Amino acid sequence: MRRIHTVYTVICVTLVAFALQGCQQKRNPGPDDGYVQKPYSLFIVDEQGLVWGTNDGEKFKRWSGSQGAGFVESVYSSGHRLIFRAPAGADLHVSEPDTSAGVHLNTNPSYRNLNIAAFGPAIAIQLEDFNDTPKAGPRDRFYVASGSGKPVAYSEYNADPDSVWWHEDGQSGLTVSTITSFAQLANGLVIAYDDATRKIFTRDNIKNGWTGKNSNGLPAAGQGQTYVINKGNDVLVVIVNGDATTNGIYESKNFGDDFSKLPEIDGGIYDITGATGAFGKVLIASTKTNGIWRLGGQGEWERTFGLDEGTEVHGVLSKYNKFKSEEVREYIYAATSTGLYRSDDLGQNWVKLNLELYQSGVVPNIIAIH
Repeated sequence: MRRIHTVYTVICVTLVAFALQGCQQKRNPGPDDGYVQKPYSLFIVDEQGLVWGTNDGEKFKRWSGSQGAGFVESVYSSGHRLIFRAPAGADLHVSEPDTSAGVHLNTNPSYRNLNIAAFGPAIAIQLEDFNDTPKAGPRDRFYVASGSGKPVAYSEYNADPDSVWWHEDGQSGLTVSTITSFAQLANGLVIAYDDATRKIFTRDNIKNGWTGKNSNGLPAAGQGQTYVINKGNDVLVVIVNGDATTNGIYESKNFGDDFSKLPEIDGGIYDITGATGAFGKVLIASTKTNGIWRLGGQGEWERTFGLDEGTEVHGVLSKYNKFKSEEVREYIYAATSTGLYRSDDLGQNWVKLNLELYQSGVVPNIIAIH
């Protein structure tokens, strides 16, 4: 399986115009003749409920059909479809591109049993070519955390609104009643995590079921809200908005069997809102009121630079462009109360993007990112 970058943000799609171009080579400033062989898609949501999309971090287009503030909490993508969830809602909405009417949000739910206790940005994951059979050929699988009584649901057809949603439970190896977040390691191993029990499950391909891991070393269930991410082939469990008693990020180097706690940020910063193990190279953590931090090669957290004073950070995630020359350019984005920021040097420095969506003179509060 190919590695995908599913990173949380505070919220965690493919803009129609960009998605339709995603399978084509795209001209962009860069190495060689400038062709991007594999462009990325980035989606953000502001506090007014407006959804914007881009594949270069410069030109954004807005999805219409928003119902105003509070309508969209989290965004995801599968193939050419944009997928979103309303705040704390059990409904999953799947929007199809409509080249005649533009990009428009679908307000009719396609799946109605999301786990409302799951961590919004990480409740879904897109697995490229996960179901690869001689008869059907490679197909993407889209997993979500289910509240149906079975822990996960999935679609084999990029969350096609007309396709059937299937469920997995104990018969497939998931011996818990809920799953609350997902990740995928660099080697393709899929991670499903249950915050309610602090249990880790792994799956390497469609033929094998889920395997439970020991999950030793994690805080006891009920202590803080946690979700799972990865850094390369390491599994990390992040405590969101912790306190002096329960806080931090825990790391496993044996696929979820044993965890150890990483150093605390600056000796005691607990208001983590999200994290990304950017490209397997560096761990970046966002905090609500204390900026963005990166875990350096010496095992110590380093403060990063470039955010406006007083900025609240809602989440971070990683994106990359792969050029025809095989060169890869890596970017990290941050959703904040003072707009959208990007780092081109693995999170050391941040620049606020001068977006066309600022034309009204009001810098948007970006509450979700994917």
